[in-house]
Amino acid sequence: MRKLFTLFISVLMVFGLMMPVSADGGNTIVKNGNQITITISSDAPDLEFVLNDSGEDVVARFATGEPNETVVDADDEVIFTTNGNIMDGDFSVNFNDNLRNLPEPVTLNITLNNFKILNNDDYYFSTWNHSNFNQINVNMTLIGENEISVGSTWQDIWQGRNALNVPVGSTYKIGGNGSIKLTGTYAIASGGTVYVTDEAKLTEGSSPISNVTLYNHSNNDSWGKKIELNSIAFVDANKELNVGDDYQSQINYEPSDIPDDEKTVTYSSSNEEVATVDTNGLVSAIKEGKTTITATSTIDPNIKTSCEITVVNKVYSVSVTPDKITLPSVKEGYDPQDSEYITIKNAGNQTILLEDHGENPWLVITLDKNTLKPNEEAKVSIKLKDGLSAETRSTLKGFITYTNEDGTYRDYAHFEVTYEIRHDMKHVEAKEATHLEEGNIEYWYCEYCDKYYEGALGTNELSLEDITIPKISDHTPTDTWYHDENNHYHICECGEVLDKEVHDFKWVIDKEATTTSEGLKHEECAVCGYQKDGVIIPVLEIEVPDTGVRSNASIFTAIALLSLSALTGTVIYQRKKKEN
Repeated sequence: MRKLFTLFISVLMVFGLMMPVSADGGNTIVKNGNQITITISSDAPDLEFVLNDSGEDVVARFATGEPNETVVDADDEVIFTTNGNIMDGDFSVNFNDNLRNLPEPVTLNITLNNFKILNNDDYYFSTWNHSNFNQINVNMTLIGENEISVGSTWQDIWQGRNALNVPVGSTYKIGGNGSIKLTGTYAIASGGTVYVTDEAKLTEGSSPISNVTLYNHSNNDSWGKKIELNSIAFVDANKELNVGDDYQSQINYEPSDIPDDEKTVTYSSSNEEVATVDTNGLVSAIKEGKTTITATSTIDPNIKTSCEITVVNKVYSVSVTPDKITLPSVKEGYDPQDSEYITIKNAGNQTILLEDHGENPWLVITLDKNTLKPNEEAKVSIKLKDGLSAETRSTLKGFITYTNEDGTYRDYAHFEVTYEIRHDMKHVEAKEATHLEEGNIEYWYCEYCDKYYEGALGTNELSLEDITIPKISDHTPTDTWYHDENNHYHICECGEVLDKEVHDFKWVIDKEATTTSEGLKHEECAVCGYQKDGVIIPVLEIEVPDTGVRSNASIFTAIALLSLSALTGTVIYQRKKKEN
């Protein structure tokens, strides 16, 4: 409020008023509610607007110290009047320098009610000067006859004083049913914008108008060139809406610099059962069908434009192709796999947004796009996440969420992914337990996940206790007999001697002795097989029958007979061997 208040004051200051006044006194500032009336009725001091000492309030006062003073609030209307009298004398409205840098623009409401500053050659500084306050815009209302005049001395001409000075960036809207006479080098000068209503009149005899953009849609050509509206057009000539949607239509104006208060149209719908339109051009879709929205200019009813509205039901739908995929089978500890792909298509008539679900516990899912217009497709790559174990589920019911653009609709695109991760099995044979070592049953072991299984398929997991055979508490003799010269025995793997006994020796003939050669025999333990060194068997002696005859001839005869028998046997053996 203080800021606007300050701006309001600044605007007032912008309008420096220098007018001839008498020296009789009687100038007043009177505030009644939101109306401040400044009456100039005699020779008077300058009027000024200043900030008070606290910098919070702006006051209007006379510079000569007359007691009249009032605070100007932001919503006040400031009325300047001479009560229809023509004031002669030097008069001005001054603005304190601390009002020259306003923080933001403000609009000031000023009324000229029979306010007349005489155009007198003796007094030249009566300009309504707004040139240094380009953040102030003015709504000026004219009541009765008004006049702001600048003298015609050489100073006026040389300094180019104007009756109404509107700076670049400022806007004046001059209305009311009164008139005003503006005289000086120019009636209106500078580079601002001036809007004039139909009723406001520029009195004959005013000075020329220069360097302003002037809009005048009345027949009063005295204000200057009349700027006319040529055409209007909807920004969207065709628009498709969904049932329940609202659409704010927009219109382009030609020429584009037509003032805002000239940019007024009325709207209508050819079929309000399909869509309605309000006074601001907001279209509301009601049911499926077509309608035409027409906008008609209030300045010229012959200037119209139309927009074709098609209303459809919202359809949110997707298709997934294929909706089932199978990833290649892998063993635990596998290398990264190639992706398989599915396609999600927008099968509805609305734009949808696909949501990434972030990191999946088992799969890596990547979308190549997230926004799908009707009939557009997104390619989705799917592969196993690295490092999964065979315990991972083998079938996933996956989905990707899709929504409409404002998030009020939500649904899911479903698909199924099947895959197999096998254990990297190693077969372990059964082993008996011993006195020193545990044994184990036959099993399969997956080194990657460090688990034991009953079979190669890994369907029945075993615990370490299940596969382990505890050590044997008694000594476990070896199958092999150990021995020394006198005893044989077993040895436990712990080194202890077991089952020690004296050898049970038996004679074993290695070679029979004959009458011509020695034989060989040894003692061997029947239990452990330990053998002693061999023993020679002497040559056998020939026994001759005792006939009582002891002559040499008898002995010779006996030997001859034995030799003959041996020779005969040898011949027979050689013959059979040859035949064989």
